[in-house]
Amino acid sequence: SLVDYCPDRARRARARPPCARGPLVDVAALALLGVATRFAGLARVRAVIFDEVHFGKMVQAYLDGTHAFDVHPPLGKLAMAAAVWAAGGADALSEQPFARVGEAVGPGVNLVAFRGMSTLAAALLPPTLYALARTLGASREGAALSGLLAGLDPLFLAAGRAGLLDTQLCLAGAASLWLLLEAQRHAPGAPAHLLTLTACGVALGCALATKWTALAFLGAAGLESARAVVGHVRGAWPCGEERRRLGIGRKVLANVRVQSESRWPTRWAAASRLRAEMCTA
Repeated sequence: SLVDYCPDRARRARARPPCARGPLVDVAALALLGVATRFAGLARVRAVIFDEVHFGKMVQAYLDGTHAFDVHPPLGKLAMAAAVWAAGGADALSEQPFARVGEAVGPGVNLVAFRGMSTLAAALLPPTLYALARTLGASREGAALSGLLAGLDPLFLAAGRAGLLDTQLCLAGAASLWLLLEAQRHAPGAPAHLLTLTACGVALGCALATKWTALAFLGAAGLESARAVVGHVRGAWPCGEERRRLGIGRKVLANVRVQSESRWPTRWAAASRLRAEMCTA
């Protein structure tokens, strides 16, 4: 992973106990911070906020089964529609016009259900960024600071308290990058490696199924995967001392071949065995 560029950080990351109590406390505290700052008074603003004027219509269409043109993939709106349906607010939401920004929302509309999925994603974003920072080799304090900044960022606060798709996109994208880096910490082909890579693929799929701008996360994952492959190839390439030994072996093999042209079958077989031994030494 990227921690390979910093040997000290990589050593700290490898020595870190996987189930230490401290990081779990940090994750729980950041999750509580996200829930407290996002869900408190969520339905207080009973007006259509920003792109809710578009997403509200899409959610209505999915709930009613009517045709509507959607420029983005449907997963984010389907999650919002599922929350509204589970809360029993489909009928009340279908009566809301969603004609303009700032439009008053009817008293029967369950705004907590309508905005809840985006708000939940916003609440989970700080601990996810904490985990990503730790995987990158940051100290516990540095990772906690990154999660705290995300939890108190005004833009994330505003977006997390409205029925928007950006928080769902950011959560799935950050989780995919974290899982990709975590997969590189396990031996290739190990169960943990395969399971983490599968989860990474699911997270990337969720991001792409929410908004097309998630292609940026796919590109970042592709670049990191290519870097890891190049690192493995360079690690498998012989070092300077090994190349020197292999060079001496090739010279010895050339002399053996020249001096044994008359009895080449026996001598060449012996030289082949010698070459194999030199390459595997």
